[in-house]
Amino acid sequence: MLRMIALLMSVIISSTSLLAQEYEPNPNIPISSSIVQDNLSQTSIKSKPPQPFVTQFGVCPALLWDFDLSKNTFKISFYAWWGTHDPNYQPEKSIEIINATDYYSKFGRKGKNDNEYFTYVHFYATVQKNWDTRFFPFDRQILEVKLEDFQDAHYVIFEPDILQSHLHKELVLPGWQVEGLKLEKSMTRYATNFGDTSVKNGKYARLTFHIDIKREGWYSYFNYFIGFFVAFFLCAMIFFVDPGNINARANLSLGSIFTAVGNKYVLDQKLPFTSLFTLYDAIQAATFCVIVLSILSFILIHDLLKDMGLKKARTINGLLAVIIVALYLVYVSVWTCAAVAS
Repeated sequence: MLRMIALLMSVIISSTSLLAQEYEPNPNIPISSSIVQDNLSQTSIKSKPPQPFVTQFGVCPALLWDFDLSKNTFKISFYAWWGTHDPNYQPEKSIEIINATDYYSKFGRKGKNDNEYFTYVHFYATVQKNWDTRFFPFDRQILEVKLEDFQDAHYVIFEPDILQSHLHKELVLPGWQVEGLKLEKSMTRYATNFGDTSVKNGKYARLTFHIDIKREGWYSYFNYFIGFFVAFFLCAMIFFVDPGNINARANLSLGSIFTAVGNKYVLDQKLPFTSLFTLYDAIQAATFCVIVLSILSFILIHDLLKDMGLKKARTINGLLAVIIVALYLVYVSVWTCAAVAS
């Protein structure tokens, strides 16, 4: 029995030593060459060239959608490409959209023509935009996308590819006119060197492209402001009711209040807050002024009816109706014409 146990122990010890020899790392063979290479490519430091490489940078916007005025964002997909004489330049890894809340890209292709290297990718981004709603819904907007390189201006500077950059022929915005594309190069200076002690302040190449769009606003105008116009109509009807029928006048004024407040609530949810006085504010303010004036007028007419009689009360009622309605129509028309002409 003891012999059997000793034999079994010797077999286990010999097996363990064989396994240890089998899995002993060989110093001449890298454990994971792909991981090491990836890490080296991520941590390698490029020496600064004698002068920065001039890189041709072009874009082709393909799609615009999801204009969210309340969140100050819009979404865009566009193609971007770079042409350079630097064989080590990797813009698909070093370019960021600095005014985007979220973005990602699909790699397209790398290639070489003579001594020039080119790369193109497809970006998808949610971009921040401070919407100009002064003349909503006849507003004109300039959509800006700002792209910047992580490598500073000692390595690369951008030159817009004006000739090849254009809007995609399938880019269509229902309810909008897309009026043009403009590219602009610039240098951005930061008050920090981002850890690079060889420079005092960071300076980085930036390319910004602008898309000019204008809303076709007449349908939206009546669709969004119909509540205010109905409230104005109800107020105008107050002056056509017999001055002695105070109940009918009160019901009309109450209906106009609820209609205007409902319209205001809907638009407040859609439009961003702004300190500017807008077309929406003008129509809203004019409508509530008409509501207040119409309520005060029928109260006044009801009191005058007892003192002056029905005939004089009707005359004053008609005069107030003409003044209030005319002022409203002129004021709203002036603001609307200014918005359309913007």
